Amino acid sequence: MQVSRKKYDVVVIGGGIAGIYTAISVAENGFSVLIVEENPLSEGNFLNKEYDFQYLYDLTLTLSDVQNKKRDGIQLKEMSLRFDKLAENKKAKKEALIAAIRDRLASLGVEVLQGFAQMLDNSRIDVHHQGRSTGLYANNVVIATGCKSVLKEQFAAVPGLTTLEELFSMMKIPGELLLIGGGIKAYEIAGVYSFFGSRVTIVQPNKTEMVLLEDGQLQQIEDRLRLQGVSHYPYSKIQDIYRDSSGNYHLEIWQEGEIDSKHLRTEVLTALPEDSSRLEGLLGIQPDMTGQHLFVNNRMQTSVENVYAIGSVIGKGENLEMMAEMAQVIAENISGNPKEIDYQNQVFSTKTLPQTALVGLTETQARNFCEDVVIEKYPTEKVGEDLQVQLVSDKKYGEILGVSASGKGAEAIIKIAKAYKELEYTRRELLPHLLGVLFA
Repeated sequence: MQVSRKKYDVVVIGGGIAGIYTAISVAENGFSVLIVEENPLSEGNFLNKEYDFQYLYDLTLTLSDVQNKKRDGIQLKEMSLRFDKLAENKKAKKEALIAAIRDRLASLGVEVLQGFAQMLDNSRIDVHHQGRSTGLYANNVVIATGCKSVLKEQFAAVPGLTTLEELFSMMKIPGELLLIGGGIKAYEIAGVYSFFGSRVTIVQPNKTEMVLLEDGQLQQIEDRLRLQGVSHYPYSKIQDIYRDSSGNYHLEIWQEGEIDSKHLRTEVLTALPEDSSRLEGLLGIQPDMTGQHLFVNNRMQTSVENVYAIGSVIGKGENLEMMAEMAQVIAENISGNPKEIDYQNQVFSTKTLPQTALVGLTETQARNFCEDVVIEKYPTEKVGEDLQVQLVSDKKYGEILGVSASGKGAEAIIKIAKAYKELEYTRRELLPHLLGVLFA
């Protein structure tokens, strides 16, 4: 499409979910907004990976809940699963979501220009598309270029390797699935696919560690994976990969501490890529300490005046709620209302069985931060898949330092805890609300 003007209040570079959230938030404040995106809006990471997997995960939680009803004396007839119909339904819902996004952008007057954006300075941008170049001016620029998935060189040459996009869009669950690398993401995928009957194997060069999980939560996830038949080989080095004439993959791996190597075979092989921020065409903007992402302050401002950044290009924005809050912070600052994001009050959650979620500090972090902390767990004993909540508070003042949960509805209760924590409720004020949810 052609642009309606040469100068905009805000140009958003990147049309993924972070860019869309920002464009909507800024446009709602009355600013003229242009999104520049290389690909169609329907091809972002969120809509091609995160949405597809979230759909499968939500289905897993629903069916898991149905299975657990047997414990309560509710007997249900045997269920059948038409995965091809589920895949069709997922596709239809995603198309409806994309249409709704386009309608919302259009209703706010947000324009979309397809092409590669190159920043010349903090107000001039060249957009290149199909051999043509369009020069634009902006009072503010928001970088939401996201990240690209990069396979390690060892796996890039493996023929027929299944990408995450291909895996999540399959019309059936594979009989066998082997995941290489991926950290907690591998655990999430393994939990869902093994729940649906796939024989899943995880091969990782190291052991998965999560500083945002409480001690014991990661163990709960790993225990559940074992119950679902998932084979896990941490600290493993892949010595050889090949594909036989039947299309099956064979791996020779050596695991630390073992004398002999192991031979693994699988129907579907997926090497989880590493995410690398898209930094091309961004002139003179300071990266963070890792060199992999852009640096921003708590107002989402980069090192260049009037240039903001959001989402995975800054290595943050693990969930949609955090992304939406980042977008609001940018919109307020562009509007002249100084606002900062509080990373300590963001919800972190996993798409695992059991689901885990956290806001604030873990117990370990709290003990390093505060001399005297109070740790309370509710219920005090684990009962099946029931929700377990841990409240970490300062003993002297009752300040809530962190709340974590594991089990059914973990993310929902942590969102409630986040709201009360933002209102600066003390332990004594929060506790009745948590107990009310737990024992409702």
